[in-house]
Amino acid sequence: MKKQIGVGAVVISVALAFLFFGCASADPPIPVEERPETVPEEIPEPAPEPEPEPEPEPGRDPEVQPEPEPKREPPEVSEEVYDQTFAEVEATIGDLNRIIASRDFDAWRQYLTERYIRTYSDPRVLEQSSQSSVLVRNNIVLESLEDYFTFVVVPSRANARLDDLVFIREDTVEAIMIIGDRRYVLYLLKNVNDSWKIDTF
Repeated sequence: MKKQIGVGAVVISVALAFLFFGCASADPPIPVEERPETVPEEIPEPAPEPEPEPEPEPGRDPEVQPEPEPKREPPEVSEEVYDQTFAEVEATIGDLNRIIASRDFDAWRQYLTERYIRTYSDPRVLEQSSQSSVLVRNNIVLESLEDYFTFVVVPSRANARLDDLVFIREDTVEAIMIIGDRRYVLYLLKNVNDSWKIDTF
């Protein structure tokens, strides 16, 4: 890994940059999708009509396309389930805040799903995350999950606060933090064996 400045100074610099400017990587808080306030001045011209697909050759079956998976509607949960889940997730985020603030990578890793670990250990994903303006400015190239934790998660997650939950499935929720009048997705959390773990979108 290329680092031209000390790790302590880099983390402080990155933390300040996240505080004021945010980060373009996949893990920092993601604004909940909002409707654009204004209509673009220029409306692009419609795309040309696609050419008709060629007819299948006689005696050969056309390629069978799988049917698209139906969109799953978010479940409706009772107030009791919401309150219980909120308390559990809030406690989990409190634990994560302490772990991240102390930069305990091994403890943080225990709160990750296997899919999250695979995703953020993938060199292609790490390369893409390294294109964040903050990391580029500090000449940091992510090469491992631990690098991702040190230079992306630590500056952006040590003071997370749970304000709301959005149920995606019965066992999966988005943890929401409200800053000003905007809602941010802090974590996608999945319940695995009665423990809430960080999953990837």
